[in-house]
Amino acid sequence: HNLDLKDMHYMLRTSFNIDIDTPEVYCDIQFGHLKRSRLNDTRINWAQYEIPAQKWVLVKDDTRSVGLITKTKNGFYAKDNILDITLSRSSDYPGKTLGIEKSSYSYVFAPLNGESSLEDIDWLANEYNTFYPEVGNIENLDLVNIDNKNIYLSALKKGINDNAYIIRLSNPTEEKQDFSLEVKLDYNQAFIVNSVEDSLEELSSLKFSLEPFSFISIKLK
Repeated sequence: HNLDLKDMHYMLRTSFNIDIDTPEVYCDIQFGHLKRSRLNDTRINWAQYEIPAQKWVLVKDDTRSVGLITKTKNGFYAKDNILDITLSRSSDYPGKTLGIEKSSYSYVFAPLNGESSLEDIDWLANEYNTFYPEVGNIENLDLVNIDNKNIYLSALKKGINDNAYIIRLSNPTEEKQDFSLEVKLDYNQAFIVNSVEDSLEELSSLKFSLEPFSFISIKLK
């Protein structure tokens, strides 16, 4: 939806009544998620009137779950039986005319099965936030294949300082994940590298185990 907000001190929100009795809400962060309280039983929990998340929030029990998926970084409210999202806000602090502009917003309300909903909403949110360009006659774009759907390809790029490829993989789940990597790129050596792409360890195979909420960067040269 498109929005042209012209008045100061207004907020646009959308709200849903949900009938799921659980004390926590799951909030998406980079390479994982965290849990926040839906209760107002302490001063800290009471102060968390609005909470941040990246692509999604989810309220779940053992059998049912509902989530909100967005393409932008929003504030969410998840107290009692309410789940809502702040779509736009006009304010004169810290800027003078924040939100007084043309903008657009979109979101998805997602009912899911409670048992597997964390993995499901992460998949849905990544698909919703991914841009799929139109391409011409290209024989094969499957440059990297992973045999575990819970492992995400976070980056595939050229190296900073040398003629190499960097592959970054992440495990956003709450469980350890084992997987193998198939790469259709020309290379002679493979290394685990740190965040500035310094080689730490040479690899003899492309089989890995990733702990929950962790990532690994691999250099191929």
